[in-house]
Amino acid sequence: FIQVLWKRLWQQAAEKRDLKKYPRPLCLYCDECQNFCTAYDSLFQATARSARVATVLMTQNLDSLQSQIGKIETESLLGNFNTKIFCANDHVASNEWAAKTIGQAWVLGGSTNVALGGDGGASGGVSESRRFLVEPAEFINLRKGGAENEFQVEAIIFKSGRKFKATDTN
Repeated sequence: FIQVLWKRLWQQAAEKRDLKKYPRPLCLYCDECQNFCTAYDSLFQATARSARVATVLMTQNLDSLQSQIGKIETESLLGNFNTKIFCANDHVASNEWAAKTIGQAWVLGGSTNVALGGDGGASGGVSESRRFLVEPAEFINLRKGGAENEFQVEAIIFKSGRKFKATDTN
């Protein structure tokens, strides 16, 4: 309770400070954020950028956060973050949410039918369908450190409104 209160007071002080007198940016860094988030956090995030506050919130999965502040508050809070970093995860709902957040694209797919025996025959076709840019199952296979992965961690980073030069995607 004291940590939640301290965070709230810090957020309010950060929003009210004189940016001309104190122009340095601030950072709110919170691991296992589901233990410290309240409904106020989405309101704070809506103005954090203008208050020169960068916020880093980390949680294991979507349900952990939703169980503490609710589904609507979670969606509101996460919607205010322009950069999202997704690490290895086997939580189905979190991975589906991440895939939906990253987006979909139209892809061409083909089909072929061949009949054996009798008259025989063949047919084929091409169609377009919407597919995730990153499939939910891809999050399961990301490396998560340790000696078995040569202490390397992989993540998929999503940034709305800006494309990465290497991939020409966000």
